[in-house]
Amino acid sequence: MKRRQDLELKTWMLELAADADPGGPLPDPHLIWWKAQLRERLAAGAKATRPIRVMEAIALGIGVATAVLAAVYWPRIPIAHAVTLLVAAAGLGGALILLGGVWREE
Repeated sequence: MKRRQDLELKTWMLELAADADPGGPLPDPHLIWWKAQLRERLAAGAKATRPIRVMEAIALGIGVATAVLAAVYWPRIPIAHAVTLLVAAAGLGGALILLGGVWREE
């Protein structure tokens, strides 16, 4: 198994060396390091905010569904119940957004 991995690595390195432009200037090492750091920070930020984005999407879906149901059934719902339902849906959406801030992706 080890020899196979070594052979694959050697083959990959030889292909990489063959593709390199020997006559061109080498890129600035500081620029390479900066780009790697930036890419790492962006990936960490995306991973950290994913739960919040998921919960926001769920809350948006609940809000749209509530608005559609309210528009369809509005004439048949007493005003007191309609206001209660809308406030409850808004509260549920807010709770889901807050829950998204607490939920952590492993």
